[in-house]
Amino acid sequence: MIKNITSGLCALSLAVIATAIAPSAEAQTINLSLNGNTSYDKWETAALTANANNKPGEPNFPGFGNAAAWPRTIASNLGGDAELDKVDGTGNPASGSIYFGGTGSIPNDPKGTLVVRDNTPLANLKTVVFQLQIGEATGYDLYDDPVNGADPVLYYTTGGNRIALEGPAFSFTLINQVDNGIFEAPTGPEPLYLNTWAFQWDLSGVTTPITLLEIEFTGVEHAQLYSLQLDQSDFAYQNNVAAIPEPSTWSLLFVVGVGTVVLLRRKPRLA
Repeated sequence: MIKNITSGLCALSLAVIATAIAPSAEAQTINLSLNGNTSYDKWETAALTANANNKPGEPNFPGFGNAAAWPRTIASNLGGDAELDKVDGTGNPASGSIYFGGTGSIPNDPKGTLVVRDNTPLANLKTVVFQLQIGEATGYDLYDDPVNGADPVLYYTTGGNRIALEGPAFSFTLINQVDNGIFEAPTGPEPLYLNTWAFQWDLSGVTTPITLLEIEFTGVEHAQLYSLQLDQSDFAYQNNVAAIPEPSTWSLLFVVGVGTVVLLRRKPRLA
């Protein structure tokens, strides 16, 4: 894993933001600048497609019903040595990126669970930020469980024990519902949107070494995963000082004409 020392408040490049809000499957997650010792891993769209060399899963679009385990994981193509793997379901690399295949058109129908796994997490880890860009289908992207909601779940292993962290400390829509065309569903045409989510966890209360970091998330039927990013820091972002951009940051960007970006706390999605 790449580790470096950065300082100052979280900063974003205008060029990065302008690129991210473009209505394109190539739009990516947002690069962060965190305090302290840091590491990051990023999976760009090209790294997740089936036509790249040696990619796991079903190579033929759309891979309906293929719930088999991947024969190998997908390593991040930028940054360090974290990997993406499938826990279960039909989430598999397809021609455009990872596709949660199916033949129906039921809103909020879970089709596959994936996990981002780092076997060499940052030493003295205190803050984790996870971003993903995912294509929405039938009004949903991440499965919105009636009990547990739609947020990804972070697990950390310490002293041989795997522990789930109860919900992210912060969760935001960085870029919400960028138009991405029309999907011909079995029940008729459905609009497609690209959403970019960011989730932040506070691990400053863990006093023993963390030996494994995992983040699990579940996509709904016909959702498509375009990019992922995992940032880690040994700096504790507490007292509501989020590592991801605050609304005031976006307000400043609006003044310089970057474009419309919606920044909201994560809440249940409605079909």
